Amino acid sequence: MGRICNYLGTRKAARRLATLIVVAIAAAVFVVPAFGWYQYFVRNAVWNAGNNQRSAYNSGLKGIAVSFDNIYGGLPQMGSRYIDSSGNGLDSWKWSNTGNLIDDRNVAYGAAQCMANSGNHFSVFVDWCYTSNQ
Repeated sequence: MGRICNYLGTRKAARRLATLIVVAIAAAVFVVPAFGWYQYFVRNAVWNAGNNQRSAYNSGLKGIAVSFDNIYGGLPQMGSRYIDSSGNGLDSWKWSNTGNLIDDRNVAYGAAQCMANSGNHFSVFVDWCYTSNQ
């Protein structure tokens, strides 16, 4: 990341470049053909420790992507998992503090959930949380 920072001139520009690369990868992973279902279930939100949100329920979910930023400081973590119709976790949380999270696990039926880690000491800016069935 240091070489990219020197080349681009700022750490912020390097972070934006890294985010663009992850978004391009997520777009390739989550290509939604015609009639596929997808949902951005969080957009542009400031979350404190423990805040979470779920998507709508659907069948054949094939991944969760989360983009976030630590503009308030620290190294906050964001997590993702699937939940059943009772709100119980279908799998364990997958965590990241890099600003991006791609969770390629699948579930036959449920909802995607993303969460700011309850141990975060700083708020986190959540660009988006996304899921699809294609």
